[in-house]
Amino acid sequence: RDDEQSKKAIPCLRECTIENVNDNAPVFEKEIYRVTVMESDRYPHQVMNRKGYGCRFCPKRKKDVLLGYNSVWYSIAGSHSNLFTIDNRTGIISIAKGQSLDREKQSVLKLVITAEDSPGKATDAKRGYAEVIIDVLDVNDNAPVFGQKSYTAVIPENVLADTFVIAITANDPDEGPGGEVRYEFLNEGEANGLLHINPKR
Repeated sequence: RDDEQSKKAIPCLRECTIENVNDNAPVFEKEIYRVTVMESDRYPHQVMNRKGYGCRFCPKRKKDVLLGYNSVWYSIAGSHSNLFTIDNRTGIISIAKGQSLDREKQSVLKLVITAEDSPGKATDAKRGYAEVIIDVLDVNDNAPVFGQKSYTAVIPENVLADTFVIAITANDPDEGPGGEVRYEFLNEGEANGLLHINPKR
């Protein structure tokens, strides 16, 4: 038997295998994305695309490459989600088929985007979320509307020139120049040359 002075340390190598677990949720590059669309845009117009937004919703995640943890599945929710579709694999958002946008009814639309890893493994999946705010820009798609279909005015036959006869107002819900209203006579009939209308009132 070796005594205390003759004892020697013998190195021993151990091999350990560290198994990966899904401990990293997808993380969006931004918490909020804000984009614009024209109310005249239709399917399959892309609201969020690669060219304009780089990797869009691609999450910056650690390398959970084992067991399929690096796969990400995208979905959308929210009160306006019926107007849009999302490519589950790329995260590209498009206007849904058969849907149309109307700025006069809703000028700002909001979506919640979910990025879920480990598709098909509900008990092990991690999720990340982001909000998309979509501003709907106006196009001149509304005609001016008068307050009533017909107007009647009664004046004496001997009134002086420039006497006020009647005020008629039309409204246009479009924004900017498309919502400005100008007035003119299309058919003066028997009153041809007798009346004058202010084009801006």
